[in-house]
Amino acid sequence: MIRLNGGIYVAYLNGYTIKLNYLLHDRVHVYINNQYSGEASFNQIKRKINRLEKEMDPYHLKQRHSLQ
Repeated sequence: MIRLNGGIYVAYLNGYTIKLNYLLHDRVHVYINNQYSGEASFNQIKRKINRLEKEMDPYHLKQRHSLQ
């Protein structure tokens, strides 16, 4: 996830652009491919996006599969 100016965060997952527009008090507006998807807790969304990014990381996938 990339933090931009003005409280905007952007992530790219599975061909989707996810944009978080930080409001106040741990709340964000969520946009997926520039369409408003709702309001959510910033910490909860950030954790989920970070987990998905980690799972999709090629190095992480290579390590996980080489252990099996």
